[in-house]
Amino acid sequence: MFYITPLGRPQAGELLLGIAVQLIFNLGANRIQTPNEIHRTDPRSQHLRALFWHCYAIDKEFSIRKSQPPLINDADCDLDLPTTYAQKTSARHFYMKPLSSKELLFPSDLRFSLLKSKIFRLLYSVHSQTLPEARRLQHIRELDQELSDLKLGYPVDCRPELFATEDAPDYLFHDLSMRGVNIHLEYYYCLGKIHGASSSCKIPSPQSWSPLPSSAELCFEAARSSLIYIWRVRQFVNDHTFWIHAQFLLTAVLSVFWYLITVPTSSTFTRDLKTLEDIAELLAHLNKPKEDGQTFPPFYLTHAFVERLISLAQRSRPKVAGT
Repeated sequence: MFYITPLGRPQAGELLLGIAVQLIFNLGANRIQTPNEIHRTDPRSQHLRALFWHCYAIDKEFSIRKSQPPLINDADCDLDLPTTYAQKTSARHFYMKPLSSKELLFPSDLRFSLLKSKIFRLLYSVHSQTLPEARRLQHIRELDQELSDLKLGYPVDCRPELFATEDAPDYLFHDLSMRGVNIHLEYYYCLGKIHGASSSCKIPSPQSWSPLPSSAELCFEAARSSLIYIWRVRQFVNDHTFWIHAQFLLTAVLSVFWYLITVPTSSTFTRDLKTLEDIAELLAHLNKPKEDGQTFPPFYLTHAFVERLISLAQRSRPKVAGT
């Protein structure tokens, strides 16, 4: 499951996840069996809980990607993070530096998985769609605050907004680890999902997203930041890592494209179009044949898709302007 899913085989990954979740529950890893510290530090218990958290993270990722209920119900689980989990994040968790063997680390921050579970339950579940608009807006504000608090817990020089700009100095990206990249992209992905929910109920355009107009701006700014960030860390994108980052990239591309065609008179139109063109350039470079003449088909397909979106966006502006 952990190997197949990043290879671009989500259906097989979901099948294996279903089996793994059943095994995890049968082994009791969803619960801390006894509250005493001796049990929680037992190697077998720690191993089972680590496997539970792996399954939990993947399950919540699939759930929020597809807007479908997760396999794991939070009410049936103990969601206390492992005692050895590195909650106090330091710079070494973002860069390729020696790590302590006493700290438990995952490919990303487990707290994003907990937040994704809340995002789906409060904003995208069937029940959440029936809530009054005022309650949904309250949930958006609360989740935004929780995400902000999580970000503030990171070292000042490791926070995502320092990296997701065109003029960020190159030295910031030196020795950046894959985990650091994942954390930054997870932040913008969650920010977009939180504020994108304000448009999920038959709202045709950003201008009508009142009474929380800032949500539209934050949603699209998160998409822009994601694409700029991916461009800056393009050395991490290859045929081995593409499917790890594809969800971030494609979600952001579609969000920026939607903004371009719905608000073609925006002052950011040229900048946003250039951002899409940079991503298309990156995909075109990645699509070049290797020394053995082989290519990676997803690069070709994604490049053609982004190029098509760029073409449509370019045609939307003069059509609206009447030129």
